[in-house]
Amino acid sequence: MASALTVRPQERAAPLLLAAAALVVFTVALGRGSLWDQDEAKYTEVARAIVQRGDPITLYSNGEPWFVHPPLYMWLVAATGALFGFTEFTARIWSALFGTAGVLVTVLLARRLYDLRTGLLAGLILTTMLEYFLLARMAVFDVPLVVFMLLALYMVVAAEQATSGPDRRRAYRWAFVWAGLGTLTKGPIALLLPAMVLVVWWLLQGRLRERLQALPWEGLVIYGLIGLSWYGIEAALHGRAFLRTAVGYYLFTRFFGVVENQPGPWYYYLPVLAAGAFPWSALLPSACVYHWRRARRHGDSLLLLLWMGIGLLFYSAAGTKLPNYILPILPVAVVAIARLGTAALWEGDSRAAALLRWSGAVLLAVTGFLVLAVAELGARQAPGHYASLRPQLRLLALPVAGGATVAAGLMAWRRHAPALAALAATMVASLGILVFVVLPAVELLKPMKPLALALRAQLRPGDRIVGAGLSDRASLVFYSGRRVQWVAPREAEVRRAICGPGRAYLVLARDEYDRWARRAFAGALVPVASRGDVVALRTLLPLRCASP
Repeated sequence: MASALTVRPQERAAPLLLAAAALVVFTVALGRGSLWDQDEAKYTEVARAIVQRGDPITLYSNGEPWFVHPPLYMWLVAATGALFGFTEFTARIWSALFGTAGVLVTVLLARRLYDLRTGLLAGLILTTMLEYFLLARMAVFDVPLVVFMLLALYMVVAAEQATSGPDRRRAYRWAFVWAGLGTLTKGPIALLLPAMVLVVWWLLQGRLRERLQALPWEGLVIYGLIGLSWYGIEAALHGRAFLRTAVGYYLFTRFFGVVENQPGPWYYYLPVLAAGAFPWSALLPSACVYHWRRARRHGDSLLLLLWMGIGLLFYSAAGTKLPNYILPILPVAVVAIARLGTAALWEGDSRAAALLRWSGAVLLAVTGFLVLAVAELGARQAPGHYASLRPQLRLLALPVAGGATVAAGLMAWRRHAPALAALAATMVASLGILVFVVLPAVELLKPMKPLALALRAQLRPGDRIVGAGLSDRASLVFYSGRRVQWVAPREAEVRRAICGPGRAYLVLARDEYDRWARRAFAGALVPVASRGDVVALRTLLPLRCASP
């Protein structure tokens, strides 16, 4: 690895300018579009409950204790919501800020491992990488988790390069601090994944005992106080209910079983990585080959390969799978790709240049896969919505396919610098179309915000909302500002839920209404709002609590 950094003052401006550009990319039109079900609306509702209840320790969702995730991200959203109101922008701004911080930390990590040129190229790639861009604009805490993990990794690298024992111990302590904050964001994975990687890294280099002896073990105390104290407080407050849910179900069952019907085959993350890291995923195989050749003699390449490989194996072995889980792999993959690029472009490495040239064919294959996958999934899972979005998606496909073709051609002609510039320009244009053309069209197909606001205008004190067969759409709770009682879409259960004193509002899918509810509650329920495939009805007459 490179020696400790000596940064000239003029070199400090470039990473900050890139971070400023990333901040613009992540925040432009950030408040447009309603919160997505399930996670965005759920987490924002949890944050609002912190302010409403005045309880920052036990989290609540829809009036019930919520033992799913630790509270750090919700604390941040609660703070901005309390100051400026709970809007789409205030809910998402923390992800955008952390996304910007992640770009900056990636630049600094690559600079410490290699040089400033590699760092800047890594930051540019990460900013224009599809999955990172999307998650940095959503009110979820995957990007904050990744930033804390990156900071912990950065401090470990700093410890490796330290020239004195005190400096090394100080860097390790900071690594435990960042891992603790990551744990307070999304759980012990913030320590577990880096620890697995580092143990194998040190072991393969024959330095495991030396490095373990150099660790300041008070760092574990620091980590526990920051990362695990909330778990201890909640366990003391709620006992087995908390431990069974937060630890047993959402930690152990998430890995060894399937949580919330989110399974996947062993190869689940291979297409996810190809699509999520687009278009730079086309360069990742070449980058892995490049670092594999160097790994025996260069610890930096070994570290990058282990982070990506162990991370991919860990998440693939887990029973529960979601596309966002592998986000921690992407910034390190970006550093690996950027190092390949600088070796080929500025260091005259002919073997790196040859690897980069072959990436053009991979780029065409990945682009074709992504376009076909979007068409297939859209036509199969949401044919009506896909048909209405086809003009916007075709417009988006033009720069994606055209830019990839141009970049692949430039790679084949060994014009690597223009090829990388073409890829970056392609993504800037494509992401602009995504934000300003595709997502506004998608918003017209999302029914819950306008329907919930229409209900909110009619609700009086004592009125109740019952949701039937809507898979717990948290945006109904958030935008209506009321607790929702969720029931199965069956007449007997719905009747029991809406009967009783006061008015009740029933929200259900339009096909359920047409299939049985219109007949079952004729003369007792009247439609009061309808948006897309969802309809809301209000009780007119007292209903018998027993089914007929």
